[in-house]
Formats: sequence, structure tokens, C-alpha cells
Amino acid sequence: MLKAIRRYDLAVRTSSQIQLDCSQDGAVKGMKPFISFTNPHVKRAAFSASLIIVCGCHSPLFRGQSPDVDTLIEVEDKTRLIGDVASPYGLTYQKVESVGLVTRLRETGSDPSPGTLRKLLIAEMQSHDVKSPNQELASSRTSLVLVRGFIPPGARKGSQFDIDVLTPAGSETTSLGNGWLMQSRLSDHAVVSGTPLRGHITAFARGPVLIQTPTEENQSTTTNVRGRVLGGGYVSVDRSLGLAVRDEHASIRTSTLIGNIINNRFHTFNRGVQTGVANPKRDNYVEIVLHPRYKNNVYRYMKVLSSLSLSTTPAQLSNRLQKLQHMLLEPTTAANAALQLEAIGKKAQDVLIVGSQSDDPEVQFYASEALAYLDVAEAAEPLAKLAHTEPAFRWHALTALAAMDHVTAYDALTDLLDTSSIETRYGAFRALRNRNPRDPFVRGEILADEASYPFFYHFVPSEAAPFIHCCRHGQAEIVVFGRDIQMTPPKFLFAGKEILLTGTKNGKIKVSRFSPGRDDIEEYSSTALDDVVRTIIQVGGGYTDVVAAIQGAKESGDLNIRVAFDAGPRVGREFRRDDSDKDNASGTENRDFQVANPVPTLFSSHHSDKQNSRKSPAGPANLPTKKEQPTKSFFARMVSWVVD
Repeated sequence: MLKAIRRYDLAVRTSSQIQLDCSQDGAVKGMKPFISFTNPHVKRAAFSASLIIVCGCHSPLFRGQSPDVDTLIEVEDKTRLIGDVASPYGLTYQKVESVGLVTRLRETGSDPSPGTLRKLLIAEMQSHDVKSPNQELASSRTSLVLVRGFIPPGARKGSQFDIDVLTPAGSETTSLGNGWLMQSRLSDHAVVSGTPLRGHITAFARGPVLIQTPTEENQSTTTNVRGRVLGGGYVSVDRSLGLAVRDEHASIRTSTLIGNIINNRFHTFNRGVQTGVANPKRDNYVEIVLHPRYKNNVYRYMKVLSSLSLSTTPAQLSNRLQKLQHMLLEPTTAANAALQLEAIGKKAQDVLIVGSQSDDPEVQFYASEALAYLDVAEAAEPLAKLAHTEPAFRWHALTALAAMDHVTAYDALTDLLDTSSIETRYGAFRALRNRNPRDPFVRGEILADEASYPFFYHFVPSEAAPFIHCCRHGQAEIVVFGRDIQMTPPKFLFAGKEILLTGTKNGKIKVSRFSPGRDDIEEYSSTALDDVVRTIIQVGGGYTDVVAAIQGAKESGDLNIRVAFDAGPRVGREFRRDDSDKDNASGTENRDFQVANPVPTLFSSHHSDKQNSRKSPAGPANLPTKKEQPTKSFFARMVSWVVD
């Protein structure tokens, strides 16, 4: 009987599909715009359906009772979604490159050998009005470098991203330490028929070069000639997002319909004027503006747009909400149902609230995450709880809380600053800062100047065990969690190559700087960590010097608290649907299920994204996109340059 229903349902759906395609495109290639009941398969389906109606049926669909989830999934009419006719476009990282010049080196640079790279750099220097480029290149205080960055999807003009720098093969430069990357114009490059071609300039790069930090392995000299400018790339052109209408559905009517549906659901403001986020450009392309609420989760944004219904009447919506609620409460279908409910918007709020109150953590997570992007207060408490107890959900939960404007999200994040988990505490701090960088609680201050390597410095009061967090990605930043952190006066501790910390007889710490060609400097500090940091800055130190002092003090036992690097939440963790093995805050246990949603970008860089997409089925690489032709790297063809 159920098979007969399915055959009849298939015939009806096929007829509806053909009629919709004909109405949009005029005709369907190779098919007629009607169903012929001379077709034996259709005739049998109709006859079976007639028998069901005549003889009666005990299916819950016909009794008016609440059907179970499996039956709903089997026989529900297919709701046509935008994702059925269009694919997201623009979700790849854009690689940009250039030849650059690092200056301020301490006699560790070199004069580049003649060749294409030198000619390109001289041309770049002349574009910046450098009068004697060859004289500058001959100095041992400068070095030619290759510059590379990856602009994330949806990046807007002024957005920042990390920059990798490396000396080319054969360079005589021995170290890029303490160097400064002069402004470089970045673009994509390609080699066509042996001729190097440069694309449009889409970004600029400049700033202090950070080479290997004390915590990284392989302390060989080769690592001194590769480095990173944290947040040193600046996007100069907005990166385009869009929906590419598939060829078989391409028409002005289709792209206009998609644009209207999206704009009825999402809008943004341009100079105070409310405007839609979708702009149909062609019969096969709709340009999309990134909605501010999804700035840290571009992949989810495009999946939500793809989950919008092409046509739903009020009566159909009521029936669809009922079906999606049943799917939401089933863990195996909860992720997809939550995305579709989020696409519906406020009308689906009550259904999602029911899911957020479920006893199943998986259902609770997917429902609460969708509620957060609708800025509903009920999302905050369950997301904060899951961020604390379930490592598999932590990355997504904190990103969702950062997207909320409601005060409950702020309260939930501040409460997480007192948890025992280091990554949860730092993750909550990042979410708070991303939510409102001007909040005095997380704003911090900038220490040091351009000559020394400036960085953001934050003190966060926390009732949990104190720890210090430092960054190697995103921006130079030191965050101190805790109160009244003291440092034992060291016998002998280097902070970088020129700054020395030693204890005195009266219990203070002497901070000395010895620089070639400059007078020696001595200052005294108390044992309070904050005072030590500021004294290092006072004698001319910067980010790398402070980090070296903290790490050295930790290793020597003069600082008895935890020191962590890039300790934000990690993606790719597994969640076990069996509740027999509950989680703890450490996040080290093994699980057997990974979060189905795309990976947010709040805690990621291009380097971490590459690893995440390889091991997680929810990674960016698995989101369906319009195929984009990769640009073959110009520098990859000329030199051996791989920065992982």
C-alpha cells in the first residue's frame, strides 16, 4: 500500500515538476508539458491510488493522526528550494601574491641576484617613487621576499588577513627577524604560454614580520627566512558572493524570482537606507551581499539562502512547519531541518524553541544555533551550556553567540570566562570582542610602536585558574586571564636577542637592553606580570620580546601558570549520540559523529581551514559550489615556495 502511495506521489511530483519548469523556461527539453496516462507506470500508480481510496487506508496520513518521522520523510511533497536550481559561488579562498621588500633587518639581509624577481621588485619599488631601488636592494638591512595571502570568502574592503613571507630559493638572507614588510600590492598571478600575467590588485600588505615563536618546533636556521605578518593584508576590493543558476533553469524570470525571495527574507542597510542583499545580474547569476549577522559564518549564510523555498503558500507553510518540527526532533535529520527553519525566519521561531528544549544534545544544538542567527533570547543558555560541555559543538556555539545582539548572549559569554576549559575561556573572549570590539571589557590597549612590533594587550578578570594566551594567527595579541599574577625574579632570562631580565637582591626585576650602535638601557620592575610587560615595552621591546619573556619564564619555572598559543576551539571533533560516555571540559575524549554544519571562520585562518576541510565532512570543501577555475600560481612556477 505504501509503495502504491509512493508511485502515485512520484507521478504527481513529476507532473508538477514539468509544469513548473515549463512555466519558467517555456519548455523542457525532450519532454512534453503534460503527463500522459497512456504511460503504463503512471496508469498503474493511478489505479493503485484509486484502490486505496475505494478500499480505505489505515495510514496515519489518511487518518488525520500525527505521522511518525519516517513516514513524513518518505511521502512528503518535495518543497523546491533555491538550492535545487542554483549553487553558491565565491566560497573559495582567493590566493594573492607579490614580490616584496623587507627592511629594518639587522645586517641579515642580502642583495638579490639578477633575474625576473629582482626586475619585478624594482618595478614595484618605482611605483612607490623609490628613487634608487638598486641602492636599497644592495643593503644588508633589506631583503627581497615573496609575499602571499589568502583572502577569505565574503571579505569586504578593509578586512584584514594574514600574510606569509619567504625568501626565494638561492637567497643569501639569513634572517627576517625584526623586519618590516614595505607596502606590497597583491593580486592573483598566472602563467599563460610561458608569459607571467598579473591580475587586478585586490589587496595590500605591510607590517612587522613575525618569525618562529619559542613554542614552535624545529628551531633550525631555515625557519628564520620565513615569517608571517599577522593581519598584515588589507582587502582593497569587496569579494563577490553569488548564486549561479544552473543552465537548465537559467532565465530572467528565475533569477528575478530568486532575488525577490531572498530580499523578502534578508536585508541590510546602505547609508541608512534598507536594501535587499540579492541583486539579479544576469539570467544565470544573482549577486549576494553578506548579511552582517553571518560575517563569521559565510558558508552557513549561503546554505540558509539555498534553503529558502521557491514558492510556499500560507497553507503549505503551516503543513511544512509541522513536518520540519518532526524532522528537527529526530537527531539524524535535525541539522537539515534547522537550516530550513532558519531560512523561514521568525515564523519558525516557535518550532525551533521546542527543539532547543529537547533532552537530546544534538537536537538542542542545531535548534539553538538556528535560533541564535534569528537573534532569539532562548538560544543563549543552551548554546553556552553546550560550548562548555560538548567540544564537538563548541566552535559553532561560540560563533553563534557572537552573532547575537541580544543581551542574553553577552551574559552567557561573560559567564564562560570563568570555566575551567582554556579554549572555552579564550573562545568566549574572542566571541565577545568580535561581537563588540569597543566594549571596554575586551577592548584592551595597544602596546609598543611600529619600530618594535605593536600588539593588543588585554587583562581579563577570571575566577578560574589564571593563564596567558598568545596568538600566531589573526593579530598580535596577548590576553592575560586572572588576577594579581606574579613572576619570580629570574636569575638570567632573555626576552628576544637584545633584552635581558635578571633578579635583584631587593626582589625586583632588572630589564636591560643591549643594542649594537645604541646606548644600553636599564629599567626596574616589580614582580607583577603586568609591570614586567610594560617595562619590556619601556626599554624598546615589542610583541616577540614579550612573548619570549613569558615563554622563557614558564620554561624556567619563574612563571607558574599555563601559557597557551592559538588555543581557540577546534573543529572536526566527534560527538557520540550514545549518552553513555559524557563529555568533560577538557575535550580529549573520542566520539563518533561530527557536526553536520559548515565550519565558521571566527577562530580560523586559511591554514586551519585547509586541515579542517580535509578531516571534517562539514568543512567548506564539502559545501556545493559553482565550479570555479583555479588560478595557477605564478611564483609556484618560478620558485619552490610552500608555506603550510
